[in-house]
Amino acid sequence: YFLPEWPQHWLHLLRADTGHMKAAVTQPFGAVVLLLVLRWRRPEAWIVLLVACLPQTLMWYSFLVLLAFPATYREACALSLISSLGYLVVNWVAETHPVEPRTGTMLWTLVVCTTFLPATIAILRRPNSGPLPLWASWLRGVLITLTRARTRWRAQ
Repeated sequence: YFLPEWPQHWLHLLRADTGHMKAAVTQPFGAVVLLLVLRWRRPEAWIVLLVACLPQTLMWYSFLVLLAFPATYREACALSLISSLGYLVVNWVAETHPVEPRTGTMLWTLVVCTTFLPATIAILRRPNSGPLPLWASWLRGVLITLTRARTRWRAQ
């Protein structure tokens, strides 16, 4: 059925403090993931960057998408091993320090260091090659049109 007040509820939830939902880029070492903008022609860089910007919980399956982008068997093994070790360490820390105030920050730091950073490093090692994204093609067309219009205006 239809709830006409859903936009108000949604806006309220957007403003609410959800301590368990965090974006990886806002955590310690998470800003390093923003370097993926340097590989703007690679679709996997955009996906990892967007996943890092989305609020997530500490459930490990949220980070499985990061294992989909290795280019070689060696990269796949390394990413899998590092993230598996991270999972074990995160579970150990959560069990041994369940109610300490700094546990959440510690867990997020471990998650970022064992999932997002290895995926970021793997993508940054690749060349910035690939098809021009649609937004870049559009922007290029706009800039060319503006440059031509400015040249015509100056010629008059």
